[in-house]
Amino acid sequence: LLSVIASNSQGVTSKGLQRIPTKYRKDVETSLKRLSRVIQERREVMGLTQEKLSEELGIGTTTIQFIEQQRRYPSAPMLFYILTYLKIDFLAK
Repeated sequence: LLSVIASNSQGVTSKGLQRIPTKYRKDVETSLKRLSRVIQERREVMGLTQEKLSEELGIGTTTIQFIEQQRRYPSAPMLFYILTYLKIDFLAK
């Protein structure tokens, strides 16, 4: 999963998930959608707007919007940066 996501430093669109073998795609997509919701929920709990979070992270507001809307998934380094900033624990299997 991480090697697929990291293939594009800007992130992966949902169309990019087509490279993942069919038998894994549904689970990967479900996990990415859940992750998008967790990021949005944590941002809101912290009282941050999308604009403020993007400013703090040094990325575009549309990047945060697209991640939360599940229109784009962050690259692995950006994902870890967002999770660390929002103090979201993550576990790699």
